[in-house]
Amino acid sequence: MYEKGDKANALECYKKVIALDPENFWAHNNAGSICEELNMNVEALNYFRKALEIIPEHHRILFNLGVVYAKMGYDKKAQECYLESIKRYKKYPYSFLNLSLLYKEEKKLDRAILVISEGIRCNPGVPSLYYNRACFLAMAGNIEEAFLDVVRAARLNPEFLSYAEKDKDLESVRKHPGYQALKKYLQDREKRNE
Repeated sequence: MYEKGDKANALECYKKVIALDPENFWAHNNAGSICEELNMNVEALNYFRKALEIIPEHHRILFNLGVVYAKMGYDKKAQECYLESIKRYKKYPYSFLNLSLLYKEEKKLDRAILVISEGIRCNPGVPSLYYNRACFLAMAGNIEEAFLDVVRAARLNPEFLSYAEKDKDLESVRKHPGYQALKKYLQDREKRNE
């Protein structure tokens, strides 16, 4: 039902699962995720908290709880959740990404760059981490390193170059002398793969 876009009925199914098996942490987690998507944030928090009562060390549930806290404007609580998620499992790149984005919003670019760099160290094949670090580096005035991260992201997934074409954070990177060469290289590579 969820995959077909019927979130309301999918949520009702998860509620039935929870009624039959109250210790099913995945049912609580998934119900919470649907509630978050439906902007039922208080309900989402309740489902995620219950899931954490059942299995307190699960990094994904901590991450999901952080997403809802951030959405509700509780940035400090969100940061705590992301930090705990990272502590539990360093191979989930989105905890690093979301935490770094919160620091960016607080204008703590140095901290954002440190966090996302650690995320890259732990998850070197994730293009969105390089891309977002490129944005942070460009905002900090480090255009050369930002350009190199755009290259890394685009090599892993050429779609990130199309994001870079429109991203205001990367305006200075688009003026880098190597940027046009990168575009041509990726276009030529795409033609070779056709």
